[in-house]
Amino acid sequence: MGFEGLLVSALILGLLSTVSVTSALIEGRRPKVALFAVLVAALLTNMAIGKSGDGLQITDIPDAFVVVIAGFVD
Repeated sequence: MGFEGLLVSALILGLLSTVSVTSALIEGRRPKVALFAVLVAALLTNMAIGKSGDGLQITDIPDAFVVVIAGFVD
């Protein structure tokens, strides 16, 4: 998996886990699984930065989504 796939996976997992953490805190529950998902998303982001070679920039995010979607379509 290239850094694009890792980056997209990290962003989606991070977004979903943020929603889950917020929901758990509002309902008064402990967000155990959601915090684990945040940790995994951080690790995926770190792996994506390591695989990118020259670092990541904000402009790489839309390009990564396009590459991943094109891989599914193709």
